[in-house]
Amino acid sequence: MRLLLLLLPPLFFTACQSEPTVDPLVGTTWAFATQNPVTTEPSREPMQLGDVLTVAADTVFFTSLKMQGMNGVPRYDAQRGGDTLAKSVRLSQPAEGVLNVDLLEKGQVTVNRYFTPEPTGRTPLVAKEVAGQTFRYQPAEGEATLVYFDVVVEGTRGNFLSNGFIVTVPTAFWNERTLLTPGGTFPDGSFGTFRPTPIDGPFAYVYIGKTLGLGNKAYRIFRTDAGEVEMETYSGTLEPHRVERVILEPVPGVVPSDVSPEEFGNRLTDGVQSMDREYPEIDSASVKYVAKESFAGRILSRDDLSELSFTFNQDGQFIFVAGDEVLTTGMWALSPDRNFLIITQEMASGMYLPILKYDEEEITFRYPMSVATREPRGVELGSYGIVNTFINVKRR
Repeated sequence: MRLLLLLLPPLFFTACQSEPTVDPLVGTTWAFATQNPVTTEPSREPMQLGDVLTVAADTVFFTSLKMQGMNGVPRYDAQRGGDTLAKSVRLSQPAEGVLNVDLLEKGQVTVNRYFTPEPTGRTPLVAKEVAGQTFRYQPAEGEATLVYFDVVVEGTRGNFLSNGFIVTVPTAFWNERTLLTPGGTFPDGSFGTFRPTPIDGPFAYVYIGKTLGLGNKAYRIFRTDAGEVEMETYSGTLEPHRVERVILEPVPGVVPSDVSPEEFGNRLTDGVQSMDREYPEIDSASVKYVAKESFAGRILSRDDLSELSFTFNQDGQFIFVAGDEVLTTGMWALSPDRNFLIITQEMASGMYLPILKYDEEEITFRYPMSVATREPRGVELGSYGIVNTFINVKRR
């Protein structure tokens, strides 16, 4: 009996011990909700559409489009000195599938926003996983855009491109006319016409023309569990919040796989080369100005377009001339998927010229050029615009 009594206290205390509390939020991932208000000062907004957070036991990790990376913020706990923290996060769930996020400074709420569960069935994608491939992006509204991903080898073509980049080509560029680049915009890249836009991991901003390409939208890219590439785009900062998810459609190469680079270069060099000169006059919104002494070798006249010729040597050298004057030299190559003619120059990010057509009779592509206005617009300065020249090369 005495032995039984000695055993009772430990059994009693063991039965009364409470089970450790399990936080159901730990390990969950949430996305900024479209129901959040649109602020009038987006530059001061600490959270925005496209941001994602992951909950840990004592930290909330924010993956921000704006900051291009992950940032950990302590979870608020009043019992552990939360009111003394410069910044902290308090989480609550007012309803199923809704996460209330309070940002606090020394215990005082400064911002309140809502998050909803991050979609499942996909993983973030980096450019190197789809490098050398072209896809067709077709939003629910607006024109389609070709999207090309690639990577930069470290130490070449400028490290500002990070590990990967994107090139976009609006479908408007597929018509057989020379086009003007709209004033104040790059319709197909944030660094110039047909120039690559950097991607830092799967998150990036793409700023291009409002009416062409992806629009003024940020985006993320994913690989779905079914193996497809998905692009998730976000509305502009001052527009009603909207998220659109589009599966990218792979685009086959324009140049057949059995055509060697040497044969392709020979056809361009030896063929009958012509440039379409029938484009509208450069409007005032698209006019640029430069000192007249800088025109030589940089700014062409409209008549020069009929004297242009180019050479694509088998050793990879590219030479572009107007009459007897050499305008540009560099190196050329076909993109791995044979949809782009890549022109690279020393200390430059390169141009990815879309190959519009390749058949037994002709090759067509585009090349951006600076062309003087037909009538001078300036007094002290020369006036010009960016012309997206349509080039046709017929077989002799």
